[in-house]
Amino acid sequence: APALRAGGLAAAAEGGTLVLEHVDALSAAAQRRLAARLAAPAPADALPPRVVATVDDASAEDVGRRLDPALGERLARVAVIL
Repeated sequence: APALRAGGLAAAAEGGTLVLEHVDALSAAAQRRLAARLAAPAPADALPPRVVATVDDASAEDVGRRLDPALGERLARVAVIL
């Protein structure tokens, strides 16, 4: 995903909020890359963005099956179901 490379949307959202919609629709490979990017330490001179992610169906069982385990763990730190 080009937006997750250095200088992409994550860099543009520095110190702000990065909204990722329908992360459950990403391919397994893209979810693994996203999980790795979210787990990577921010550069010392950067303020990491807040990350808000949405899924199509917030049923815990469904989301657990559709998300990479590492990504699910990273995103589940605070869950809001609307």
